[in-house]
Amino acid sequence: MFITWDEGEGGRSHRCETNTRDVGCHVATIVVSLSTPPGTTSAQLFNHYALLRTTEEMLGMPLLLGEAARATSLRTPFNL
Repeated sequence: MFITWDEGEGGRSHRCETNTRDVGCHVATIVVSLSTPPGTTSAQLFNHYALLRTTEEMLGMPLLLGEAARATSLRTPFNL
């Protein structure tokens, strides 16, 4: 299960896909899984494309073309 908030607040950027500095681009996401050890965190930058890619992989679907196909999956860092 992924619990993620919609967007950050107070930032100025409208391009958050790769922005690690603007606080408006910081979005909390919680990964709940039997295979993810409690307290697991990652310093890797993930975005909504990464969440889409991970979902596609876990459902056995082909990756959509574009940003999701190039995004980093959450599967390895969170042992999914």
